Amino acid sequence: MRAVLVGEVRTAEHALRGLLQAGKPPISMFTTDVNQVQRNSGMGPDYYCDLVALGRDHAIEAHVVSDLEDLSARIRALKPDLLWIMGWPYLVRSPILEVAMCIGMHPTPLPRRRGGAPMNWTVLDGEPSSAVTLFRMGPGLDDGDILMQRAFVIRDSDYVGDVAQSVYELTEELVAESMSELGSESVRWQPQDHSRATFTRRRRPADGHIEWRESSVRIRNLIRATSHPFPGAFTLLGQKVVRIWRGELPLGYRAPLRAAPGSIIEVTDTGVMISTGDNALLVTEIQFEGEPATISSQVGSRLAGHLGYSFG
Repeated sequence: MRAVLVGEVRTAEHALRGLLQAGKPPISMFTTDVNQVQRNSGMGPDYYCDLVALGRDHAIEAHVVSDLEDLSARIRALKPDLLWIMGWPYLVRSPILEVAMCIGMHPTPLPRRRGGAPMNWTVLDGEPSSAVTLFRMGPGLDDGDILMQRAFVIRDSDYVGDVAQSVYELTEELVAESMSELGSESVRWQPQDHSRATFTRRRRPADGHIEWRESSVRIRNLIRATSHPFPGAFTLLGQKVVRIWRGELPLGYRAPLRAAPGSIIEVTDTGVMISTGDNALLVTEIQFEGEPATISSQVGSRLAGHLGYSFG
């Protein structure tokens, strides 16, 4: 089966590894200038993969495309039987969908949570599990027939980077397994139950602003959902932007009754306690704009002089 791989996010690297594990390497790969994309996105570099370098390592031709309109013509010329569209955060339109069967990956248990920023919303909403779904792409939004779906657990201690790692590992596993079925009579496609569909929207970096009047659980989930490799949850201390990468719920702790949400109320050996709408949050990793990240015990010394100040 002549397959082509299209992607730029690290999911594509693991899809490639799955194809190689199955002994079915793609005949060609297409990606973008991921260095430029990363600079413009605010995402961490670990979010993207270098398919060009991976192609050299495995003797597979890889092409960098800047004109997405030209992509369908270049793929059509290869006469593939199958397109793997993996880690490709752009709309896949009819010209590409008409070239060959397209299989995509969505990191939720479709039909639940179709749409944008699925991993972020899953963590933000405090879900205890999610899934990796391989599905046949069509003109609709993540609504094609399901090829494979496998669930995974999300622990309360997991951040979005941990969720992403589970997605990468399962993507590699499912792609490898699926190659034994695709093109055979044994392959089974499961239509989605559209009556059970739910949707999420794309998130912007500005959505990471912390509202300290919200509950401690909600704020911590926002921090978990936007941490590395995403741009991070942020707040203001005076005119300075402070990104908060990690925080914990302080078990057995009660904030002073009159503490205004966002107030720095205590310095500890492992961070600083900040009041919230219903109690407090222990912040354990921060980063002032233009400075390196400050972790654990260093957070207290960095903010000791701001005791009583408020984040906004």
